[in-house]
Amino acid sequence: MQHLRLCIGILISFGCTEETVTLDAGGQRVDANLVQDTGSRPWIDAGEHRDSGNTGRTDVGTETPMQVCELIYQEGSRHRDIAYASDHERQRLDIIETTAPGPSPTIVWIHGGGWRAGSKSVISFGDFSRRGYVLVALGYRLSDQGWPSPLVDVKAAIRWLRANASTYGIDPDRIAVAGSSAGGHLAAFLGASMGVTELDDPSLGNANSSSAVNLVINYYGPAELALMDDDTQTNNCPSGGLCHLCEDSPETMLAGCSISDCPERWNQASPVTHIDGNEPPFLTIHGTADCTVPTPQSQRLHDALLAFGQDSELILARGAGHNVRQCNRGGVQDQVIAYIERQFRQCLHEAQPVQAPPDGAQLDACLHTHCSELATRCEATPACVVLEHCFQSCFGETPQRNCIRHCLDSSHCDAKDPPCINDNNYRAVVQRLHRPLYDCGRAANCYP
Repeated sequence: MQHLRLCIGILISFGCTEETVTLDAGGQRVDANLVQDTGSRPWIDAGEHRDSGNTGRTDVGTETPMQVCELIYQEGSRHRDIAYASDHERQRLDIIETTAPGPSPTIVWIHGGGWRAGSKSVISFGDFSRRGYVLVALGYRLSDQGWPSPLVDVKAAIRWLRANASTYGIDPDRIAVAGSSAGGHLAAFLGASMGVTELDDPSLGNANSSSAVNLVINYYGPAELALMDDDTQTNNCPSGGLCHLCEDSPETMLAGCSISDCPERWNQASPVTHIDGNEPPFLTIHGTADCTVPTPQSQRLHDALLAFGQDSELILARGAGHNVRQCNRGGVQDQVIAYIERQFRQCLHEAQPVQAPPDGAQLDACLHTHCSELATRCEATPACVVLEHCFQSCFGETPQRNCIRHCLDSSHCDAKDPPCINDNNYRAVVQRLHRPLYDCGRAANCYP
């Protein structure tokens, strides 16, 4: 049992926690401000009279049609806790290289946590290693260090990545930033404040490199802090919820003062106020049932970008709350991947149709569709099936629980009769079989 607990710790250290985030996408344009009631499908506002390349179709005889995106590479070397600056222990990043011949496009994930909590984690981005992308996870100083510490840190990290691009196979002209909540706010800020020199701190290093980014993927990041409470009411959120203007709110902590004492700092800390027409393409995703960061915040950001003629798309995920996995359901995951692939590899992402599992299958259709070889191998191993059933049940019923630890403990032979996991079969069942299946299924959004 001691060996089991050690392996659980190793498994969790590789990012297989509730923080795991997947990306995936491919949406169709509609006219500006058109709200489509399509049941489980999201609403998409791609702006008016804009050609964002969103459909992947071309006019016959004018351009070469997009090729289907290939997934032929593998995850490369991992590098953990690299210091991109030396002022604070949180100024660290993790990198997962790809086996694709470089220089390669890069996706930088910025974690959430209300600017006062959270930590970087190496996150699965929906097979992006296989697509030939370098993946980066950032840490940054929190709001207790004062504004604009979180922002100048993520800008310093982008400068560091550019300065060291050749070492890790990074294409300095194809750097995307993505994040959720506070991380979405910082990702959007990186796109909205390009050229705003007072928000760069050259003393953190690599002053001769640019902190500009080439693409922004923003999951429900606050955009205009002073209007958060107004937008909560607009979003029909219940009264008595999170107060954004209160003295102990995340926004007040970020600004370091109340809005009545320093309205100019609240304004400076809002990405929407820095938009000036020099932004990269933006994709914003927001759940319609989000009462932590109200949905109109993303509409404000999207509208401001369109007003300056910028490339912006907004996906409103019907019924989703303040949760990336919820936002990625109903086809949104495929839309995000398709958007990134069009922008960076100019290829067409084709979502796999969900098919019925094979006759007699014990695992669900999503795993058989997206992870067929691994699912078939798991089906042939009863202990793997037992573990996977626990995962599906745990994620569906108790999302606050650490399902990895719970299921490994409850599936161990000390806790149940065979088929079960013990020290003898742990490596074969968990490490070599179920963990790859879980990573693949998580990236494909197969878990509730």
